[in-house]
Amino acid sequence: MKRFLSFFLSLIPAVLCMILIFCLSSQTADVSSETSGGVIKNVLSLLPIGFERMTSERQAQLIESCQFVVRKGAHFSIYALLGILYIPPMHILFRQKKSAPFAAWILSFLYAISDEIHQKYVPGRSCELRDVIIDSAGAALGILIVCTIIGAVMERKQNQKERCL
Repeated sequence: MKRFLSFFLSLIPAVLCMILIFCLSSQTADVSSETSGGVIKNVLSLLPIGFERMTSERQAQLIESCQFVVRKGAHFSIYALLGILYIPPMHILFRQKKSAPFAAWILSFLYAISDEIHQKYVPGRSCELRDVIIDSAGAALGILIVCTIIGAVMERKQNQKERCL
């Protein structure tokens, strides 16, 4: 019972992340473009490039040219977070702890597929294999970073134990 409760509680952050992804994917193409365009405009305004002094036409061109990178970066980043958030519940679920990162990646990959299928039915959005690949790569990198950190911490603890003996 304790293991089930631990698993359930550790799954909550991943579920919240999935809800966020679903909500963002539910935005129509126009709303999504407005959202990412607004973020880009705010960031460009902070940079020392004279964004405010540009004509509105030039500002729009610059925002549009940044949108692809920002949107794909957002895909990559949110799935990196999702992959990381899947690690604790998978660690609890699997007795073979080495299976947890792979399971976390598989779940991220499957959610990326379901997210793209969902987007196919949202006005102006599409189902893109490229986005599944970007999402899966983000999850893999997030999981790899966490596993590397955990491995380094465990190695350091082991070295400290050996020095104490």
